[in-house]
Amino acid sequence: MTDQATEYPTGDLLLLEQLVNASGVHLDDRNSLSNDSESYRYSGITINVVLEYSGSNVGNPSDITYKIVPTAAINQPASAVEIHAYNSTTGQYVIYERHGINLVFTQAGAITRTFFLGIMAHFAGAAFLAHVVHTVLLWMLLIFSKNRQRYLR
Repeated sequence: MTDQATEYPTGDLLLLEQLVNASGVHLDDRNSLSNDSESYRYSGITINVVLEYSGSNVGNPSDITYKIVPTAAINQPASAVEIHAYNSTTGQYVIYERHGINLVFTQAGAITRTFFLGIMAHFAGAAFLAHVVHTVLLWMLLIFSKNRQRYLR
């Protein structure tokens, strides 16, 4: 197994083991927040995965690169409490407390540079469309207005 992500034409394939190892913690390490010194495997852990983008959107789309930076949020154990069943005769609840790995994905960075002529072409297209809409609305007013005879002179 390698420490690199496997590249596919539609994206990357990351193993959970790779993200946990890259975050700098191991699931068998002791959690310092728990009273019983439980391992992260039992108490759960939250891993923040930041996708840092950089590059340019001008020209070839492959100029845009990204880096995956996972970090462990040590103070945020990942657990959920689920009420599974309620016995109405005894008044007892069956509660499952589940622990696991919580992955939080965030985007960061910037894709810089814009194509000035492209922006100007968008503005020209918008101005042309506004002119077309204005002309069509005027013709509709002339056709459907009650006072059309006054405007046709």
